Amino acid sequence: MIEVVEIKKLQNKKLSITVICPKCGEEGTLRVGKRNIFGRPMKFLVVHGKEWKKKTCSFGSTSDEYEVLREIYSIKEE
Repeated sequence: MIEVVEIKKLQNKKLSITVICPKCGEEGTLRVGKRNIFGRPMKFLVVHGKEWKKKTCSFGSTSDEYEVLREIYSIKEE
């Protein structure tokens, strides 16, 4: 199970979702890496750190965590 740490509303009224990464166990921001032609996410990214040395863990549609990340991200799109 992927733990959601924080869901924060930004100034532009979008949501920022912070999760514990299932690959490395560090906190990071959940983002979409690629979308298909219909606008649905194909790849999710968990970006760690805010400095110039960012670490990114990616999860494609074949990874085990993809469906759980998609459910978490659907909160953001509502």
